[in-house]
Amino acid sequence: MPPARLRKAGLLELILQLADRDPATTDAPTAEGDAHDLDALDGESLLRLAAETTSD
Repeated sequence: MPPARLRKAGLLELILQLADRDPATTDAPTAEGDAHDLDALDGESLLRLAAETTSD
């Protein structure tokens, strides 16, 4: 997916923040509650994971 499309949807910054996190120190929940390889998740699961781990 082109970065411009992610930016337009308001997801680019969120994805970049997730990419910058250190997985060894992050206890964020995943789509199924286990540690996942982000490459193995489909788009819907990635968006769900991102929505669950955002803090307002």
